[in-house]
Amino acid sequence: MLPGVLLIEDTGSLLTATPAAERLLALAAPDEIRAALRIVGARAVMAGCLRPVVVEIPLAPAGRLVLISGRAGRQLTVIVEAHLDDDADAALVGGLTPREHDVLECVLHGLRTKRIAADLGISPWTVQTHLRSIFAKAGVSSRGELVALVHARARAAG
Repeated sequence: MLPGVLLIEDTGSLLTATPAAERLLALAAPDEIRAALRIVGARAVMAGCLRPVVVEIPLAPAGRLVLISGRAGRQLTVIVEAHLDDDADAALVGGLTPREHDVLECVLHGLRTKRIAADLGISPWTVQTHLRSIFAKAGVSSRGELVALVHARARAAG
């Protein structure tokens, strides 16, 4: 899944968020997000401009959102990334082979077929074969539906 970007004040107040950041933040409870943003703001004030601040928010059933901040004038720029623990995504879409799990992980990171093929050392046709199998097992017909299903199941499990 692609990372997102937030712009916040030192107080932790959210000024703006990219669509990718909004999708990622929807994976965690709103109270946890607000608390994490306040922590990022407070730690950034203490750290000054010298180093980035990193805060993690646990996700159910397994994984975390990682917030990494840096100063942008009087505001803070925060990169938001999702990190699924080993086999968390496979647990959300059951019965995957190890290679299907690898392909699903790449899809959740927003990679295209050619990039997945290059990263995994397989052909684009083989990637498409794995995707068809994953879609069938998950009961979906597109990457967008697959990603939505994984996130919906993650929220339901939490």
